[in-house]
Amino acid sequence: MITKQKYKYDIAISFAEEDRDIAIAVRTAFKLEKLKELHFYYYPDQPHEVAGYKSLNQRLHAIYNNESQYAIIILTKTYSKNDGYRQIELKAIKKRLATEEGRYLFVLAKAGTSPKDIGLADDFPVIWWDHNPEFLANIFLKIQNGEEIPEEIPKDKRWGISINKTIIFSILTLLLFVLYRVDFYA
Repeated sequence: MITKQKYKYDIAISFAEEDRDIAIAVRTAFKLEKLKELHFYYYPDQPHEVAGYKSLNQRLHAIYNNESQYAIIILTKTYSKNDGYRQIELKAIKKRLATEEGRYLFVLAKAGTSPKDIGLADDFPVIWWDHNPEFLANIFLKIQNGEEIPEEIPKDKRWGISINKTIIFSILTLLLFVLYRVDFYA
């Protein structure tokens, strides 16, 4: 169950800048799936969280290791290159994972990647990215409601998501991404 007492953030998302479109889709899905009240650490929305600190390394470590109840890694070939900030985030996530007794890390993986690409066990459970971020949001909705979810999440089980909703969400995500890019470069 997602708790509010101990953590500043419910979820921290770690991703490669080149995969920001997936991160935006995931964050948007959570907002549309009755999870609006969750607090995300998604760095483009919180530049103030790292600004002005002496050590970016220490600040990111605190966010991913201590201040977030869950972490999501968007695992792509770019992410697995493990350079820059991703290296700091991944190191903090792995440190927390080593001591965490319950669920903490959710890996959203694109085809052609493996958990071992980032130093996790080859059999570490992943959720395969199939352009359906609502699936991940529904997992967290179940967690928030105190419902059990299987340790291994079948690739074909989608917990009642309709195709119309998926199509509408995909169009909305694309539109948001295009608008964000236009605003960013303006």
